[in-house]
Amino acid sequence: MSKDLLIIAHSVVRSSSILVNGEKDFTSSEQDFKTFIKEAYRNYDLKYPKFFKMDSLCKLAVIGAEIVIENSDLAEISNDRIGIVLMNRASSLETDREHQHTIDDRENYFPSPATFVYTLANIMAGEIAIRHEFQGENMCFVLSEFDVDLMHQYVSNLFESGKIDACLCGWVDFDDSNYESVQYIVGENSSKNITFDVCTTKEIYNVK
Repeated sequence: MSKDLLIIAHSVVRSSSILVNGEKDFTSSEQDFKTFIKEAYRNYDLKYPKFFKMDSLCKLAVIGAEIVIENSDLAEISNDRIGIVLMNRASSLETDREHQHTIDDRENYFPSPATFVYTLANIMAGEIAIRHEFQGENMCFVLSEFDVDLMHQYVSNLFESGKIDACLCGWVDFDDSNYESVQYIVGENSSKNITFDVCTTKEIYNVK
């Protein structure tokens, strides 16, 4: 590779706790996701009312992204040069079920546009992009597991092709209260000197 790519910051959200750059940053005794994510929202003082209109997948994605973005110095990078590449397993299944419930009974047919808009997995990347005004490459893969090799290859190719100067990457999955977010910012400048490669990404993902 002609460019040395580094992981600028990373976050892990799972099991009612949040880690930032490998260190526990927030934890809750709440096992219920909806209660936990509200506590996290207040803890990080987001001040973003639209958060409460989102489905659970998007709330999880936005919280995980907020943390790494706040811990990354992206001020010198144009918004149209910052990409988002995410993966998950369940797609938007939770909201799909909710939407299906509203259309199952033809005698009691009440589909909600506010719910329907969240029936695509890539809406989580869209919500992050709207929140931070990122306008670069935007991609969401739905796979059976976090494919670290594919992520590394895809993001590296974006940098090599000159399309981006920074990228928010990761795995954000939510299904029936089973949730996990592992997100990180990749760029060319970082004081942490954490190399963006397959082994390092696997180490971040496997942090408990």
